[in-house]
Amino acid sequence: MKLQQLEYFMAVSKYASFTLASQKLHTSQPYLSTQLKELERELGASLILRDKKHCRLSPAGEVVAKRTEMIFALIKEAQEEINELVTQGSTTTIRIGTNLIDIDKAFGEVLLLFNQSYPYVSIDFKYYYDLETALETDLIDIGIGIFLDTSIPLEKELIYTESYLLCVNKNHPLAHADSVTIDEIRSLPFAAYSDQVYEKKVFKRWERKINWENRQIVIELPSLHLVLDMVQREKACSILPYSLTDELNRRNLVGIPLEDSPERAIYLVQNNHHGHCEAHRYLFEQLRYLF
Repeated sequence: MKLQQLEYFMAVSKYASFTLASQKLHTSQPYLSTQLKELERELGASLILRDKKHCRLSPAGEVVAKRTEMIFALIKEAQEEINELVTQGSTTTIRIGTNLIDIDKAFGEVLLLFNQSYPYVSIDFKYYYDLETALETDLIDIGIGIFLDTSIPLEKELIYTESYLLCVNKNHPLAHADSVTIDEIRSLPFAAYSDQVYEKKVFKRWERKINWENRQIVIELPSLHLVLDMVQREKACSILPYSLTDELNRRNLVGIPLEDSPERAIYLVQNNHHGHCEAHRYLFEQLRYLF
């Protein structure tokens, strides 16, 4: 059974004429008759009673007409729901890029709330060292991170600015200090981010600014967790963002305010190469409160 056969059947039922139905359907009368005969053969019953001038539905035809109306109504309803999903962006993938390596947990919390409103949206979340180029070349729809030396005109929205803390093991001699100065930590060994981490640029600028380009970095690592592991093992201390305070406490590490510390400004940028669906706009709004 084909939907086209049911459509032909309903047209004959509506116009009570094979000739008029074929005209309305823009098909030939012989083809229309052939399709309806195949439908009757498949159902094992005569659906249309014919006379010289008119045709009418048989009792079986009345049943088929009633059920066909329900089928077409369900198809229309399904199409409307699909159109609504497309309008809302629920059948698309929203691509998000970041050059931060410490927002996985915060982003996960935002994503859980987002999925409650848009359960069928696919989110592609990736790290990009060059976030500007990823936006410019349409690799991502939303970018969140640090933008230094911006050479591409972007409409950035500042969502958070924070200072950094000195991170030490709870057994470190400075662990109970209320704050520390740069001079107090100049001789300490540090675990720092490696070249794969964009945020290293923040520290390089800061080191030049305070004339500390010979900072004693004993190891450079590509992830936050590896840096924290070094501090936990008392192999080094580190300088990390204030927003990681809860993570430091969870690991029994200590974050100490640092005078003249570096600062990072975090921006939210959206790709304006194409329109934004409702789901995109909703997610963008939620990311404003990521920190």
